[in-house]
Amino acid sequence: MAGGETRRGGAGRIAGATILRGVPRVRGLDRPQPADMVPPMRFALPLLTLPVLALFAATALPRPARAETIVQGRFGCHTQEVTDRLFKLVMAGDESGFGQLLRGSLASGECRNWTPGEAVRLESRTTTYGCLAPAAGQERCYWTPLSAVEKPN
Repeated sequence: MAGGETRRGGAGRIAGATILRGVPRVRGLDRPQPADMVPPMRFALPLLTLPVLALFAATALPRPARAETIVQGRFGCHTQEVTDRLFKLVMAGDESGFGQLLRGSLASGECRNWTPGEAVRLESRTTTYGCLAPAAGQERCYWTPLSAVEKPN
């Protein structure tokens, strides 16, 4: 080899990296590692995810509806998207858009108003909403802010 060419693939070279005989290499690292180095544990992540998956599976199991009482007048809608849209309009200060959407949703039966003292079933919940249904009957639930059933501090 002339003129500064480097030889690839010969003894002591792999793709431009020097191999020191007798010193083990850990795949993915460019420099040789001491013989007593423990290679990365590839099974640790799957073992750590098992308890997390078990927790998600346990929370996804169906639970019986819980009896609650409305403590603050709120509205709820059959779909969480409509409830979210209404609250976003309130937060944006769009009273006109909020009123128009709420009136239309109440008239169509998509949403309803809850009154304090009303008995309901809490069928499902997220961190901010609960799907509430009237205690009597088999009516579909309405996604409602949890503040409707939580006692104020």
